Amino acid sequence: MVAPTQALLDTPLGSVLSAAEAADLTHAAAVRSVGKGQALFKAGDPGTALFVVLAGAFDVVLSQGGGPDTVVASLGPGQIVGEIEVMTQASRVASLVATEDATVLELAASRFQSMLDEGRPAAVKVVTTIAKTLARRLAAVNQRVVARVAVTPAPAAPAARPAAPVPPAPKPPATGAAPAPRPSGPLAAPRPPPGVGGPKIPEPVPSARPEDIEVVEEVIEAPAKAIDDDDMAVLDKLWG
Repeated sequence: MVAPTQALLDTPLGSVLSAAEAADLTHAAAVRSVGKGQALFKAGDPGTALFVVLAGAFDVVLSQGGGPDTVVASLGPGQIVGEIEVMTQASRVASLVATEDATVLELAASRFQSMLDEGRPAAVKVVTTIAKTLARRLAAVNQRVVARVAVTPAPAAPAARPAAPVPPAPKPPATGAAPAPRPSGPLAAPRPPPGVGGPKIPEPVPSARPEDIEVVEEVIEAPAKAIDDDDMAVLDKLWG
């Protein structure tokens, strides 16, 4: 059996650790073996430790309110699990089930915090790795949210008001024609003096010119570059 320190150095996480840092981490943690089909932890368990997979593989299993369980991710050597619950002091949101015989490092939350308080390089590098992983997952979430935003077209510009029809001007009386008979009687209105009180011809409303009508369209485009990571597959399973 490979020693825990060497097993850690052989993982992707071990590539960022020196031999001394890997030894410091393994000495602070406990080594646990998990048989195939067994759960390392279950949803609802308290998050009192984080784990580093040294060998084997696990499925992250999400229970959906009494419905069938869903495998949302698979984990292998070098991956850190349970870190969210340690940092937030929350309960486990999913179960971790071994798909083959596996070995993990179990680092208690209190021990991990002590290493951070002491500024131990191994703990600092673990936190850096966790931060990069969370940032990558957040980028995947942001991309998926943007891709789901429906493109909302801008409202069309209002149509131009049609010009009001211009009534024809009255024809002047023919030269030499007799004036129209003036009504007589007590109800007859007095004739207004010339140029006063006559009918007013409304001025025509100018039609809108094509260059005065502007149509604005806003297009929301999702980022062209996809996140090359298993996190997108996880989101597909969660949101599909």
